Amino acid sequence: MKPARPLVALLACAALASCAQTPPTAAQPESARLAKELQALIGPAACTSDSQCRTQAVGAKACGGPAGYVAWSVQGTDARALAELAARQSAAQRRELEASGLRSNCAVATDPGAACVAGRCQLAGAAGPDAQAGKPFSLRAGASVRLPAQGLRIGFDGVTADSRCPKGEQCIVAGDATVRLWWQHEGGPRQALELHTDARAQRSAPVGELDLVLLSLTPEPVTGKATDRRAYEATLRLGDGAAGKAER
Repeated sequence: MKPARPLVALLACAALASCAQTPPTAAQPESARLAKELQALIGPAACTSDSQCRTQAVGAKACGGPAGYVAWSVQGTDARALAELAARQSAAQRRELEASGLRSNCAVATDPGAACVAGRCQLAGAAGPDAQAGKPFSLRAGASVRLPAQGLRIGFDGVTADSRCPKGEQCIVAGDATVRLWWQHEGGPRQALELHTDARAQRSAPVGELDLVLLSLTPEPVTGKATDRRAYEATLRLGDGAAGKAER
């Protein structure tokens, strides 16, 4: 993976009507130099869960607004230093655009959000297929999914407690597991929630105007063997409030 080149290309080209090749003797634009510094500051953007991933607006368009967004991780990047460097890079690109007189398209670059994919923070568009309300979807611990029709993102942080009856054992009670999740309207703050596998506990919770229902959690516990926290997979469904309440 070579992360620097896509970012430099985005910041150098997205704001311009066309992207002409710079002659070898020409001085490198300040915005391109700062773009490389941005990528170096972001580094590999290593992560273990979506909660460690953020986005940063970068570049500038002649019509106003950023040229795009990049994903970064709170694990290895200082938020204040990144914001300050991004502001300098955007200002430099605005100056270059004004001096050149070139125009850009005026399409608004919206924040896509970020997700942890294969151990690296990436823009959410790279996070896999979207889900649909009314249909079950599964999430591995640390992953998230978009529901574009509702403008929502739902994530699975992990399992905080698991006292379910071990696989193959006969127990007086089924036990319970606590599943920690989060949801957000795109661009908004994250809202935390917890759901349970025990039918007597809370198996659904409101998410906006709908209800998020926990359908199942795998794998089942095994006597004498600790479950890898990364192995958990929750199957969920986002439905209307009446359906959610019926399954509590």
